[in-house]
Amino acid sequence: MYSFKGYVHRWLSTITQLAPYTAALILPILKDSTTAAIKQCNGGDTGRACGFSWSSGKFDGKMGAGQEMNVLGAVSALLVEKSIGPVTAKTGGTSQGDPSAGSESDDVLKPFKPVTTADKAGAGILTFLILASAAGTFGWMSWGA
Repeated sequence: MYSFKGYVHRWLSTITQLAPYTAALILPILKDSTTAAIKQCNGGDTGRACGFSWSSGKFDGKMGAGQEMNVLGAVSALLVEKSIGPVTAKTGGTSQGDPSAGSESDDVLKPFKPVTTADKAGAGILTFLILASAAGTFGWMSWGA
């Protein structure tokens, strides 16, 4: 949960690539938020740990991987101005499609064989075994509680 601010930063930076008309509104906000995030990375034993609350500009004592990832996400999101953005075949993309998905066969959509009575019986038996083992496991887990 502590890392979601970083995700949102990256998502917003991606929006500026997909819809460039939003960059003038979004990027200044991301820059201010990133500055605030960096300013509060002065806690912990090393004096470089990052907290969760960016608005205060002070380390709040909440340290962890999520808080560090937040700041990393905020800083890396600002690199969006240096990237060329998503490309297509018309704008420099080089990927070639492969309908066979590496199967070495052009017949990708082979029809399935008809379902037989034996198939249905096997599926029924497997379903029963899975449900019985799940019920047994759950019963055993709650036995000692």
